[in-house]
Amino acid sequence: MWSTDYEDLFLAIRMNSVHMSRIHKKNYFRIKNQSNYFRIPTIVFSALASVIAVGAEPYINQQNISGMVCLINMSIGIINSIELYLKLAERMEQELDHSKAWYRLSTDIFTLTEISQINREGTPKECLKKFYGEYINLFEKSSLTGINYKDKLLGVTRAGKLLGSGSTIDTDNHSSSSSQ
Repeated sequence: MWSTDYEDLFLAIRMNSVHMSRIHKKNYFRIKNQSNYFRIPTIVFSALASVIAVGAEPYINQQNISGMVCLINMSIGIINSIELYLKLAERMEQELDHSKAWYRLSTDIFTLTEISQINREGTPKECLKKFYGEYINLFEKSSLTGINYKDKLLGVTRAGKLLGSGSTIDTDNHSSSSSQ
């Protein structure tokens, strides 16, 4: 039977998932903006090196042109190396994937809770284990440094009773303590 205890837990998991999706989306755009500080200079310096290499010969001797192009290309290499060291592209892709996964979890829970109880597939306990397991899995994968928010699950007091044993949720991969 779908009691309000289950509904409250699903709502808390969904609200946390929505919040985490927004955080990861915000991080994605922040990292994307940071990458502009590396990509735009690379484009400008590459264009400058090309213009100097081809068009500066009537004004500057070849030895000086070669030296300037070498220095510009070295600057481009340093900028690109710093970008690779900071793993901006990897982190940007990771944040986007996390944002999508959290959003998908929140919409799946929303879909489950918005249809009438008689049309829901599975028991409340099975659905809770499935969604809570996915929630914990996503939470473990998320990079949470610097994230500060009020966890909606901390306010739910009957979680242990709903989960069966009173203290753990058994999922396929692991078991995690719940708050009581």
